[in-house]
Amino acid sequence: MKIIDVNCGIGKGKMLRPLRYTDLPGMLAWLDDNGIAEAVAFHSDAARDPESGNARMLQVCAASGGRLKPCLVVDPSLSSLGIPGEGSVIQRLRTARPAALRTFHADQKYPFTSFFAGHILEAARQLRLPVIVSPPYKPLRTFFPALVSVCAEYPEVPFVLLRTGFNRSRVIFPILEQLKNVYFDISTMLDCGQIDEITDRFGSRNLLFGSGLPTYEPSGALGLLYYSSVTQEDRENIAFRNWERLEGGICFDD
Repeated sequence: MKIIDVNCGIGKGKMLRPLRYTDLPGMLAWLDDNGIAEAVAFHSDAARDPESGNARMLQVCAASGGRLKPCLVVDPSLSSLGIPGEGSVIQRLRTARPAALRTFHADQKYPFTSFFAGHILEAARQLRLPVIVSPPYKPLRTFFPALVSVCAEYPEVPFVLLRTGFNRSRVIFPILEQLKNVYFDISTMLDCGQIDEITDRFGSRNLLFGSGLPTYEPSGALGLLYYSSVTQEDRENIAFRNWERLEGGICFDD
């Protein structure tokens, strides 16, 4: 079964504490060892110097033979958002053609709201680009209400939340029921039968596979994918079809 990992990084630094590899050969070896076909990946250098770090990620992806898809780290304090190239943000994104944008709002210390992240959200809306939102999501009392408002303002944007699940059903279930543009990776959905319950109640459309490589070991997420009591169709949706649908909706050429 094909697997696309939506949560990978490469390099080293504050936003990524690699235990296994820092370069393309290391990443490809780990993907091969774990049967992962493709990965949506960011470069940790983009934390220090967004434009050069993102440019480096584009180069790494170009050398990966299609195995890696670029996820560009965006910084709302920069007029370019940290996207390499020339011209407007939209022009730069059309040239770079990333698979997703990634925010580190907690590390960069800004609220994830349309007021503070509007430039990111508007660019994603115009191009229908998935926005991968990195944890932590604390405090819950502010982040998730803000997410509800952002999703209502930008219904065209797919938002992907990583590594949230364990003991969070009271938050996840209302979101899955009412916000159709929010997606979760399954990596920490460790509550008893949580993936099974989600697919029974809401379907598998909004679940994705993510590992957190290289900081985290992918075997946990792979175990949840393979051993949950879901149908093969649901398993394949989570493994690759849902992400392929999101990536297929990006509008670079319109």
